[in-house]
Amino acid sequence: MSNPDRAPSPRRKEQPARRVGRPWILLAGLAALSLAGWLRMEQAWVKWDLLVEFGALPGPLYQALSGAAWGIGGAAAIVLTWLRRRWSLDAALGLILFFAVSYWLDRLLLSQSPESQANTAFMGILSVVCLVYAWSVLWLQKENSR
Repeated sequence: MSNPDRAPSPRRKEQPARRVGRPWILLAGLAALSLAGWLRMEQAWVKWDLLVEFGALPGPLYQALSGAAWGIGGAAAIVLTWLRRRWSLDAALGLILFFAVSYWLDRLLLSQSPESQANTAFMGILSVVCLVYAWSVLWLQKENSR
């Protein structure tokens, strides 16, 4: 039996804090957003002439650059979430907010087709649910890192 007043043995390593909140779903979602961004950039590059011929607005350059921003942002958010530092979790939440804001700016300001607005209510609810989930997972990670 061990004495509770006794200091822990210096030979024993302290176990790192367990990841709380199961961030695996969040990390998978961020990976999917990053991949979607890189694919958007790649497709804008590959189909550049077709997009110009079709008259896609605001144009293939915007699509390539915004895809790269999502690709870089998603990869950065994954790394920041994995680091579990207080500042990195705040930065990851900022990137997740960037995804939501850029998605809605694209949808509301740049979508020309009335069909693209067909499921706006559903996407609004889904956006709120995803933001609440991401915030709660990152908040739990932040609380655990104290």
